[in-house]
Amino acid sequence: MLVEVKVCDRCRRIGVPTRSYTLAEGGRSATTDRCADHDEAFEEVLAQGETPPVEEPSPAEKPAARKRAASKETAKAAAKKTTAKKAASRPRSRTPVMTVEEIEAMKQGKQ
Repeated sequence: MLVEVKVCDRCRRIGVPTRSYTLAEGGRSATTDRCADHDEAFEEVLAQGETPPVEEPSPAEKPAARKRAASKETAKAAAKKTTAKKAASRPRSRTPVMTVEEIEAMKQGKQ
């Protein structure tokens, strides 16, 4: 079992909600997680920034993009069905749950 806990990179407090920020400059980039107490500098920069305009694809590009998206969705659905079939076809083996006393009694019965 893998448990991931996201903590602020400054104060390292557990259980405090954090946000991930990714900084990029030139060919370098870095990611940091910050809680509300330590994200002021990042939020100030984001508040000053502008949202880049969203460019509409030309009508000639739209059908191709739809086909690619549809094929990805179909592939994902097929993968999910295959996984579900495999899981359903396997018989489940259940290890019996026993107390220490039951195990000791079984050992005594075999000797």
